Amino acid sequence: MCSSDLERDLALVVEGGITAADLLQAIRKAGKPLLEQAELIDRYVGEPVKAGFCSQAFRLRYRDASRTLTEAEVEETHGRVRQSLERQFSAELRS
Repeated sequence: MCSSDLERDLALVVEGGITAADLLQAIRKAGKPLLEQAELIDRYVGEPVKAGFCSQAFRLRYRDASRTLTEAEVEETHGRVRQSLERQFSAELRS
């Protein structure tokens, strides 16, 4: 599948003191050059998220102005973003 504009949502559980701004900065850095936009779409504290932690969900849009992206390119970049957040913030994917 090819598309000129692909979006992915990413929901993470992180320590409560980690801000969306911190996460967005890391997302934007790891998503270069294909990440066009990243925004916080949800923040949740409470059950079933363990005490002292919060869930933060982001919508990421991948795009290249000069060509159509492949699904594989988007998945590779999205994987880099996830790995970066896991490494820097001990972020866990929310299931």
